[in-house]
Amino acid sequence: MNGLQPPSVLLQGASGSGKTSSIVTLLLAGIEVFVIGTEPGFVDSLIDRCRALKAPIDKLHWMTVLPA
Repeated sequence: MNGLQPPSVLLQGASGSGKTSSIVTLLLAGIEVFVIGTEPGFVDSLIDRCRALKAPIDKLHWMTVLPA
């Protein structure tokens, strides 16, 4: 890397508002992405969207923290 700090982003919004697509766009730009998902099924949606757009998932890291 050239010493530049990649962006830190907080995505929030209703289901279907484009959060997952935004994450995949970062992957397509070559940015290593770390995600904390708080919606049930977010991993499945994220992987499905990556496959649909042929985004590399080798730079994708995730953790699920569901609301109590």
